[in-house]
Amino acid sequence: MKKINNIYYVVGIFAAINVLLIIFFVYPTMKEIKTISKDIVAGKDSVVLFDVQSKEIEQFKEKYPEYGPNLENINALFVDGRSPVAFIQFLENLAADSGVTSQINLSQYDPDAKPAAPMLFGINIEGGFSNMSEYIEKLEAGPYLVAVNSFDIQKSTEDAVSPLSARLTVQVITNN
Repeated sequence: MKKINNIYYVVGIFAAINVLLIIFFVYPTMKEIKTISKDIVAGKDSVVLFDVQSKEIEQFKEKYPEYGPNLENINALFVDGRSPVAFIQFLENLAADSGVTSQINLSQYDPDAKPAAPMLFGINIEGGFSNMSEYIEKLEAGPYLVAVNSFDIQKSTEDAVSPLSARLTVQVITNN
């Protein structure tokens, strides 16, 4: 009976050693193999993605002469965020052509803003209703991508030269 108990003890010890070996050596190794396999698959996917992207870039480079003029036209729609002088001159010329007087305030100006960041202008105009309508129509049809966010119009004071005054908030997109 003692020999059988000793055999059970030895078998139990070997079983415990096997379980410990599995827990401390086999399981971590399997886990590491699984992680490495995922990394390999991800690496293959990124290589495939890189190949697709490089082919698309090559195709774009080949077709750039076709796209170039359109891209330049699109770029011309945006205001230079570092120096919005050309846009301000456009607004001043537009006011003179429309027969209104204007005062332009740059509400938010950050020369280091991200590309395609909006820039807000506050514009106070004075003049007749038809002149103001012409100003807004020309502003929206102008060479820049412009959104009129607000338009507040009011009758000027009795001693004012112009019958109406208005406040526009205009948003433009920059191309820093």
